[in-house]
Amino acid sequence: MKTLQLKHWVYANSAIMVALSLYFFLIPAALLVVDLNDPGLSSGQTPRFACRWHRSLSPKDERGARERVATGPAPGLDDLGVAGTEWPVFGSVFYLWATEALQQAVEEDPSLSPRQLKDYARDAIRAATSLVVNPNQATWVKGPAEIIWGTLGPQIDPG
Repeated sequence: MKTLQLKHWVYANSAIMVALSLYFFLIPAALLVVDLNDPGLSSGQTPRFACRWHRSLSPKDERGARERVATGPAPGLDDLGVAGTEWPVFGSVFYLWATEALQQAVEEDPSLSPRQLKDYARDAIRAATSLVVNPNQATWVKGPAEIIWGTLGPQIDPG
């Protein structure tokens, strides 16, 4: 009887491991292979997976942009901490450019996405736009340019 119970646990654990390996390894690998064989990659057209990836990333980008605007200026950064203040802004600009390009591609070929990007990504577009235009996010370009960009900054002795 005890061996039968142990046998059931072994089968149950094996089934769980198979399901987990399918979900975390095999299915994503299969999707990647399908995506990499998209004819759009070799023909210069918009790949079919671009809209799916965009739809997946839009809520994350919206959340990040809203959190960044809510925190105000980057705490603890001085004028030389450019990367800490510029990357969120640049990321939002790139997101907006990609959204615009994908929207144009979907308008030309509606089979790329069942929904218009401007509809499902509306909140993410607003959040990214508010981050880009927020004056608290551009502290790295404020102030005398000579001090920030080096003409009055530390002088290096060439000798």
